Amino acid sequence: MRNLLALLGLVLVIFLAAGWYLDWYSFSSKTDTFEIDVNKKKIVDDAETVKKKASNAVHSVAGDAKK
Repeated sequence: MRNLLALLGLVLVIFLAAGWYLDWYSFSSKTDTFEIDVNKKKIVDDAETVKKKASNAVHSVAGDAKK
């Protein structure tokens, strides 16, 4: 059980770091508030880019296998 919680924690940290690096969201704090801004359009655009690249890779591998 403890290993599962550690794995979940690691996945969360990786997701937060990757999202911040890819500019999916940003954090800001003011005197008494803490804000998280989510860039939904960037997330959707990045997901579409990944889908296209994955599709191209699969077609490339499938084309190489037929040769």
